[in-house]
Amino acid sequence: MKPKGKAWVHRRRWADLGAASFALCKAANEAGLSPYVTKVGTISCEVTIGGRVITVFPSGMYADGCLHFLNAAEVVESVRRASLPGKFRRLAYDVDAIQFTGTNGADVVAFMGSHVTDAGDNFGDRLVVETLEGALAVEPGSWVVRGVAGEYHPVRDDIFQATYEPKS
Repeated sequence: MKPKGKAWVHRRRWADLGAASFALCKAANEAGLSPYVTKVGTISCEVTIGGRVITVFPSGMYADGCLHFLNAAEVVESVRRASLPGKFRRLAYDVDAIQFTGTNGADVVAFMGSHVTDAGDNFGDRLVVETLEGALAVEPGSWVVRGVAGEYHPVRDDIFQATYEPKS
C-alpha cells in the first residue's frame, strides 16, 4: 500500500530527481567529462558539465537554456560536441573591398567615408581607419573590407587572398 499525502509526493519527486541527475552524472563521467551538481531545488537541480549548466527535472527531462533533451546521452553528446576543437567553414557571403596601394588614399577614403580617421599627408603611405576594435593602421598592400554589418576592417594581402575570391 502506497503512503498518501504531501510527504509521499515529495519523496517520489526527490527519488525521480536523484535518479535523473545520477543518470546524467554517470553518462558524463563515462564520456570523460567532469560533472558536478551546483544547485538542488525542490522541483529541479542543476548539474554543470563542461561549463554548461544543465537543469534536471524529476521527469527525466533535461534543459540547457532553450535546448531540451529527453535523455542523458543527448545532453552529454551536445556538451562533448561543443567542447571539441574542429574545423569550421566561413559562411559564404559577399563583401566589398578595396586594396590600399599607398597611392590611392583618395579612393579608399571615398570607399569608407567618415570611417577614415587619418590619411596622412596627401594620402601617402599611411591610413588609419576606425573599426569595431578601435583605430587600426592600414599598411600599403593591405585590403579594407566592408563586412556584412557595414563595419570596416583591414586585412593583410596574404590573408585576403587565402580568404576571398573575386565575385564573378
